[in-house]
Amino acid sequence: MGRDGSLPKSLGKLHPRYQTPWNALHFGFVLVIVVCAILAILWGPMNVWIWCAQATVFFAVLTYIFVNLSNILYY
Repeated sequence: MGRDGSLPKSLGKLHPRYQTPWNALHFGFVLVIVVCAILAILWGPMNVWIWCAQATVFFAVLTYIFVNLSNILYY
């Protein structure tokens, strides 16, 4: 999205060796850390840990369901 102009151009810069958007990865990492720290202060660290774990499992299961449904529909 940085290369398309939707986000700042610096987020679209690719790593010379691995060809990954390393600035965007670092930005996303810092953003997640800041949001989790703020939520941990507001809700308590254990509640944030439980919420993140539940969200991760939910989206992993949702992905698993859609992959299997698409496999059934494709074949």
